[in-house]
Parts: sequence; C-alpha cells; structure tokens
Amino acid sequence: MRLSFLQGRISSVWYLPILAVAWLSAVGTPPLLAQDEKGCERVGYAKQPPGQYSPKSLHKRLERNPKDVDALINLGIDLEEEGQTTQAEVLYERAIQAQPSCYLGYYFSGLALEGIGGKASADAEVNILRAINLNPSLQTDGNVQGFMSRHPRRMSGVPPKANELPSVTTEYLSSANRFLIGVSVGLLLAVPLVYFYRRK
Repeated sequence: MRLSFLQGRISSVWYLPILAVAWLSAVGTPPLLAQDEKGCERVGYAKQPPGQYSPKSLHKRLERNPKDVDALINLGIDLEEEGQTTQAEVLYERAIQAQPSCYLGYYFSGLALEGIGGKASADAEVNILRAINLNPSLQTDGNVQGFMSRHPRRMSGVPPKANELPSVTTEYLSSANRFLIGVSVGLLLAVPLVYFYRRK
C-alpha cells in the first residue's frame, strides 16, 4: 500500500515542470517579433537627470555608447542653438542610423535640413513624412504644422501610417502572437486539470 502511494506521488511530480513551463510561457513570453508603436520607448528621450544634458555629459555618454539616441538628439539641439545646424544634422543622422524605427531622428533632422535650405529642403520633407508615419500624433506638433504650412505641395494629403491598411506581415505577426498566447493559456489551464485528475 505504502509503495503504491509513493509510486503515485513520484509519477505525478513530473507534471510540475510542465506546469511551470506553461505558466512561464503564458506570463513571460514576449509577443513574436513585436515592435513598439513609436520605436522610441527604449530611447529614454529627455528622461535622464538634468545633469546628464550638459554638453560635457552628453559627450561622455556618447563615448560610452555612440548609439545613445537621447544623447545624439540633445547634443544636436545644443549645436543648433549655437548656430551649428549642419553639425547638428550629422548627429540626427547618426540617431536615425542607431534606431531607424524611432521618429525622433527623422523629426529633428527634417527641421534642421529645412534650416539648411537649398537641396536639403527635399530631404527635410522626406524626413518629416517618415517621422509622421512613425508617430502620427506629430501632426498636431507646432513645429510640424509650421513645416507643413511652409511645404504645402508635398505635405498635403499624405495619409499617416496609422491610417494605412495593415500589411500582410503585420497581420501574420498579430495572428501568430494571438496563437502563441492562446496555446500558452491553454497549457496553463490544462496542466493543473490533468495533474489533479491523475492524482485521484
């Protein structure tokens, strides 16, 4: 009798790792290839302590991490305030290269390129359009509205990315995410039921 009780306990213990895996996959699995909406959440733009935004601190931050988008943008803004728009635009381009899914580099680059003028004006329009596509809420930004009024032929009637139909890839990834979450929740709910059923 005692031996059969121990065998039943040992055979039912193997369900515990399955239960743990099911719980972890339901709670801790990130969505499949998920992109954040604006692409800037990990940038931390303007979220550092005030002391981190002095030009000296920004240069130190860039020595530690040359792809620090927050530091690149803020150092560019400092340069623009000193009248060094071309050098600032180089930093904004570096920010775009560091994180192409973030609207900040395109936004500041577009505004700087407009200030440079000439042939850069066409590039400015392209960058502002990219910024709006990445973050449609920029359409209410005063700088963007001013830019759009100065460039009406190119900027009017361009639908933001949020209003476009979702791509097949986006729909596929969304479906895959829902499927994985459904499987995880199903495992999470099924394993305890099987465990308690087998225990009887």
